[in-house]
Amino acid sequence: MLRAITEFLNTEQELLEDQASDLRKQIRTKEEKIKHIKNLLSEIIPDSCLPGHEALKLLIGNIDLSQDIANSLNRQNINTVSELIKKTPVELLGFQGIGEGSLFAIKISLRRYGVSLRSSTN
Repeated sequence: MLRAITEFLNTEQELLEDQASDLRKQIRTKEEKIKHIKNLLSEIIPDSCLPGHEALKLLIGNIDLSQDIANSLNRQNINTVSELIKKTPVELLGFQGIGEGSLFAIKISLRRYGVSLRSSTN
């Protein structure tokens, strides 16, 4: 009788260990899926676009633009990256002192921070 109980307990222990192993595999699989989804989201929505990100608070004079471009933007009351990314390329081209070359420099500078101008279609 004692032998039967011992065999039963050993069998139950093996079953529980197998179940635990399966659960650990499921957890690893789900963790990998979560990591993959986070990576996809970071490609779609860069951290710098999230509210409160430091890049949005940067002053125009601190983002590697020429002084002339910064002055043109400041004259339009565009003082931060957050204010700048609300503008479309067409709007910027309408500002005195902003031409195609300036627009290109602005786009390149913003890209370094993971942000861009508002689309003309929005």
